[in-house]
Amino acid sequence: MARARPINPFTMALDMARTGRKAAETLRDSSTVVEARMPLIWEAMVAPFSANHGELALMVSEKVGAFGTSANLGVRAGKAVIAGHQANMADLGRLCAGLPLGLQDWWRMGERSLAMTAQMWAMPGVVLAPIHKRARANARRLK
Repeated sequence: MARARPINPFTMALDMARTGRKAAETLRDSSTVVEARMPLIWEAMVAPFSANHGELALMVSEKVGAFGTSANLGVRAGKAVIAGHQANMADLGRLCAGLPLGLQDWWRMGERSLAMTAQMWAMPGVVLAPIHKRARANARRLK
């Protein structure tokens, strides 16, 4: 997985806009792919022995591959956020137990919080990327 870029408040909105654009492209390209594949599905229903079984098999394997990769990336990103949260909670637990926290402890909690924020901002784009890539490739191939 690509390492999350450092958080930049000046580009966070732009990154979300890019993710929105990619989501719109994915929807448009998915529509194109469905439109191109519907006649193939109809032909397979009418004449199963002469159907394009290669393309029909790709319909399932490509979706499973793209959504599986997307899910793995989402889980990995979520685990990174949870790990940062747990580390911050451990530090705050020490504080609640009456143990003092040094400047470096507060600094680490701040860094982890920023990293978690950056990860959560990047997560929609990271999760969408494999699906977007597959939909774009299929739309180009089937035009």
